[in-house]
Formats: sequence, C-alpha cells, structure tokens
Amino acid sequence: MDTSKKYIKMCREAEEIQLYRTLWKRCKAGDFAYNADEDIVEVQEDVVMLLAEDVWLPRQDQLQEMVFGNYPNDSSYCGCVINSLGAWFNWREHKRLFSMEQLWLAFVMREKFQKLWNDKEEKWEKIN
Repeated sequence: MDTSKKYIKMCREAEEIQLYRTLWKRCKAGDFAYNADEDIVEVQEDVVMLLAEDVWLPRQDQLQEMVFGNYPNDSSYCGCVINSLGAWFNWREHKRLFSMEQLWLAFVMREKFQKLWNDKEEKWEKIN
C-alpha cells in the first residue's frame, strides 16, 4: 500500500475520489486514511468513522473497482487499460509514478474525470 507523501497529495487533490467517502464513511478493516495529525491510519474495525479532514487513501483494488463497471467483460476492460496506459506513458509529464496505487489513481482520474496529474504544480488538470 502506497503511503508516500506524493500519493497522499494526489489523493487529497482528487476531489472526485474523495467524494466516494460519502459511501465510505463507514470503513472496513484494511482501509487506509491520512488524518489531520499527519498519521497514516489503517482501519482495524469495520465501523470506524472518518472525519471531514481525513484523506482516503484507496488501495489498488478499490481504484480498480471504480472502473470495472464501465466495461462489458474482462477482455474489453484489459484492452482499454493496456491501450490507455500505453498512450499515457508516452506523455513526458506523467512518467514519474512510483507505485501501482499512483498509476491506478491516475488511470481512474483520466478515464472517469478526464484529468491528468500535473507533477510540477501538484494538482489534477482537466484534459482539453
């Protein structure tokens, strides 16, 4: 699980992903958050409530679930991922992702919200 400062920043800035927290306020064991005390919290019980200032740090499987519903079967989904990631890695500004969580967050933001991570300004930007 990525708990790096970069991933925390990417998650904090991904407002669309943080909106999932309305469904996620009741956490499950194994979920992660970054809290106001600047601590990484791994949820130990299924009923923990997040505070408004907490940042949800979705795991790779949770990010993948966000896009599975858009594809009729696994093979079309895999084809889309391969094509998108191949094209995505050709963009110079986005070659500095260091974990699968960062990669999948970037993929979700691109596919669902048409946004790319700007590493220099540390924010998500709408694709023109």
